[in-house]
Amino acid sequence: MSKQIQSTHQEFCRASHSAEIILLAENLQSPENYGLLMRTSESMGVKKCYFITSDYQEITPRMKRCSRSAEKYLEVEFSQSSKKIIEDYRKNNFIIISLEKTNNSILITDFSLKTYKILLLLGNEKSGVSEEILSLSHAVVHIDMYGKNSSMNVVNATGIALFHITNLFKIKN
Repeated sequence: MSKQIQSTHQEFCRASHSAEIILLAENLQSPENYGLLMRTSESMGVKKCYFITSDYQEITPRMKRCSRSAEKYLEVEFSQSSKKIIEDYRKNNFIIISLEKTNNSILITDFSLKTYKILLLLGNEKSGVSEEILSLSHAVVHIDMYGKNSSMNVVNATGIALFHITNLFKIKN
């Protein structure tokens, strides 16, 4: 049996999907989570990240370190309000999906998407997606958890959600 050799970054074969995914994260606290969301989003083919915050107006050196250069390949915009952004995407026939566990949320694997245009909404690390944002959503989805903790890190949850969404629109090679 031959030895497994890890592919280099240059040899890595890129998968593709036909989804147009935009991410909007509201009031994150940790600069590391901003950077890691950029890295995760770029790796999953997200087109743009909106960060709704009054704390930052641009990518900081700490965010940049965590993003591992993803900000070079991903459009990033900081804003203080999400409502107009969401309304603009709604007018352009995007489905607005919040990633949050609520009494009416749907398991993400049970949720079927009929459109490839998706605005994925994320909330604060502690308080989650705000009521205002939830009310603007077409759907609220959650990820099943099996441990004792009541939540997972916003970046980890986003990675799981993006993996599921992109697989629905994966282009077979």
